[in-house]
Amino acid sequence: MNRRFLFVAVICLNIFSTAKANDEKYCSINVPEKPDKTIRLPYPLSFFISPNPNGEEVAVITEFQNRLVNLSKMPDGGEIEEDRTDTELPGNVDPVFTPDGKYITLPSSYFYRYQEAKRKGDSARPVVAGNYGAPYQSVGQPNPNKEEYNYISDPNPIDPASDNTNIFFTQVSIKEQKVFGIFKRKKKTVKTGHLCKDKITGSLPMISPDGKYISYLDQGTQTTKIMRIGKDGKDCTEMVDLGIPTGKVSFNFDEKNRQLAFHVERSNYMSGWFETIDESFSTDSFIMDIDTEKTGTEDEKWSISGIKRLSHTSMPGTGTYYPRFTRNGGIIAAKTTIDDDGDRHSNIVQYGAGQVINIQASRDSIIREADVQGDKVCEGAPALLNQIALGRLFSSVCDSLKIPDQEKDSILISPFIDEKSCQNLVRDFWNKAWINNNKNLSPVDENGSPYFDQIKQEDLLAICPKQTGTQISKKKKPDIKIKEKKRTDEELFRDKCASCHEAGFSEVKGGLAFFHQNADGTLVENPENTQGHIGLNSYSAEMSILSLISKPEDVRNVMPPEETIISKTERKRIAQYLMKYIDESEVGNDLKNELQAMIDAYSTQE
Repeated sequence: MNRRFLFVAVICLNIFSTAKANDEKYCSINVPEKPDKTIRLPYPLSFFISPNPNGEEVAVITEFQNRLVNLSKMPDGGEIEEDRTDTELPGNVDPVFTPDGKYITLPSSYFYRYQEAKRKGDSARPVVAGNYGAPYQSVGQPNPNKEEYNYISDPNPIDPASDNTNIFFTQVSIKEQKVFGIFKRKKKTVKTGHLCKDKITGSLPMISPDGKYISYLDQGTQTTKIMRIGKDGKDCTEMVDLGIPTGKVSFNFDEKNRQLAFHVERSNYMSGWFETIDESFSTDSFIMDIDTEKTGTEDEKWSISGIKRLSHTSMPGTGTYYPRFTRNGGIIAAKTTIDDDGDRHSNIVQYGAGQVINIQASRDSIIREADVQGDKVCEGAPALLNQIALGRLFSSVCDSLKIPDQEKDSILISPFIDEKSCQNLVRDFWNKAWINNNKNLSPVDENGSPYFDQIKQEDLLAICPKQTGTQISKKKKPDIKIKEKKRTDEELFRDKCASCHEAGFSEVKGGLAFFHQNADGTLVENPENTQGHIGLNSYSAEMSILSLISKPEDVRNVMPPEETIISKTERKRIAQYLMKYIDESEVGNDLKNELQAMIDAYSTQE
């Protein structure tokens, strides 16, 4: 199982703006090529996948049963037939292969001989049933020639002595003996305890195939970190901070060419295990190239040398997630898609080793742990701020993700923008008018001042990636005009309010759904109650008008929230526009006249 984390939760920011004008010359991005194979499953995936290191099969969790999916004989676009091209496995959660592919493990340190598990399913008997650790696991193998495994699991919630901050560790040795001509396995639990005790306070731990490193999500910094495991399992040393919170990391098998694969939850502030992709969030997968120095010594160092975008998702409720390395350097991942009829499907995607190598890596990524701290951009981190600004600019113009908070993917968008698109974007959009109209997209300093005011065109041009991209979809309708004087009251209302009050999303602020998308995707005003949310009517319009023009202490819910940059003139315009929804037959003539008098008397002086 895994937990979903918004990777820019480390940036103190709320998004309240939607799309802006666009032109196709601005919207080219280095979108990865399609996988070698996409295989549709007949059942929804649940939580986690684990490929056989040989790349021919993948263990998955379905709703009630672990299954082993055979990929080797499936063509691209094929569909698994249950009990024909898949088989039952023991258990119903987290089947994980050992690095040599000889065993399948389950939580609580159950080891099943792979061939027996594949043949007998739930009837197979475990070789090891140590009952150590919970609720999910990963396995390393320090010596590839011996069946000795370092098994770790998430902090054990069952142990009353545990403070739930240390990673449970079990070292298992399995040997075969021939007794009266019959092979019998002798297991031995060599060591149990906690890994990197008191050095790691976090979650989502994953051990590398060679058992030498561990990744985890640091709860304090909300970033994923890699630690080197000391000889005794205690003296652990931090190798690198990825600078972002990720899903569970997969280490590749090639120790001389370190890579890390992971997914990033792009659009939702909620954290916790997710069973499957749903309409409230979206995921993309990435590979980080790692440079290492003085490997195996006390002075060993890791650094991020580049990042590859493995997928590019542009629809809520879809995504590629849990990318896992195979032994030859390929990648197998889960993917959720939605067909033309709106039905959601689970798939397995497979990238060959050659394809992974050929995916263009951005060397322009400037994610560093020194740039973020807690929920704020650190002072003196202009490189990260510029990267955020460039990503927000691209997301505001181009169709990077069709949900209101799409700008949250900005850190991992900017390294992949086409060079010419980047230059056009910056030269044509990054100006005083755009910055003034989009300050709500900017991270702020300790005094609440937007950082965007400090960034010049030349700062962004200097970080435009040196690469050629592929055109992605343009936005169908511009929601914000660059120049304020061109916006109608209707457009102003939509631009300032739609991102928080659109029907169809899990979080509709205040339960007020003022907008919805019609059949062609155009955002229109919503006069009806929908999905349990209140639409535009006399009651909601009255409440909104009062919230807009009253003193904050006089109303329960200030609208818009203080994070939204909105002038008094804009407040008055929106309030006046909402008067069209005040039905005199419902509220009475006196109340309608009183509201109008309040709007007329409202001062627009700052």
